[in-house]
Amino acid sequence: MARRGGPIQAVIAVLATVLACCGQAGFSAPEAGPSLARRRIVSVRILADPSLGKNAVWKVDILRDLSDASLTLSETCRVSLKIKAYEYWPAAAPGPEGGETPTTAAGALALINRHLRSEGRGGAEIVIGLVAEGPDGPVIPGIADYLNGTVAVKYLKSKGGIPFVLLHELCHIFGAVDLKTKGSVMSLKNPRPRIDDFTKAILRANRLRSFGDGFPLSAESVSEATKIYEGRRARGLGEEELDICLGELRKVRARQGQEPRPPRLRVGRF
Repeated sequence: MARRGGPIQAVIAVLATVLACCGQAGFSAPEAGPSLARRRIVSVRILADPSLGKNAVWKVDILRDLSDASLTLSETCRVSLKIKAYEYWPAAAPGPEGGETPTTAAGALALINRHLRSEGRGGAEIVIGLVAEGPDGPVIPGIADYLNGTVAVKYLKSKGGIPFVLLHELCHIFGAVDLKTKGSVMSLKNPRPRIDDFTKAILRANRLRSFGDGFPLSAESVSEATKIYEGRRARGLGEEELDICLGELRKVRARQGQEPRPPRLRVGRF
């Protein structure tokens, strides 16, 4: 529930591993757990960098990659994603980095959030921005904003890494945090295309989260998420994002009975 992410060197190392493992295996979810309620379908709006309009193949790529992420989320927490619209950022809109369009995922996220504040969500729940890979290459390939329900990812030249980055950021949208343990899609070191049990639990606690004004979770879900985060923090792994999330959730619990509206802080930078 705040901007998160490791140093650039760590991100580069993660991406190198991701590109290798994504070519060898598909994403996998943990073994089936207790049955969940009926599957939830979440609508998605894609806003692409206008420079990608020269070749519409990006639509095929993002449909395939989002379908893979949707399948994994459906198996894990009974949430499916459905693209509502493919669009481009306003071509004349000044970018947050000083140019006409941003060249980084963070810049794209800022532009998308600003666009949504002025124009609305276009009837969608999650909004994903796609930015062309710029001169800085694959460094920091994705970023997510939990409260706004927005994600920005780079349209990487090495397309095999896009499904991993997209799933990682979408997990942030459903409450996941970056992990210091290995072997998960949320791991900062030695990641693998699978969802660990802790991430599975927090995704399920967020499966009915709202998108729009107000805090995304109900009072019941806030309590459930708090217990899950506290259980993870008790392991003493030094995952700083847990303290950030718990701090925000405690503020919300203290205001129960009112309409909670915490600061619009960003979540998750991969």
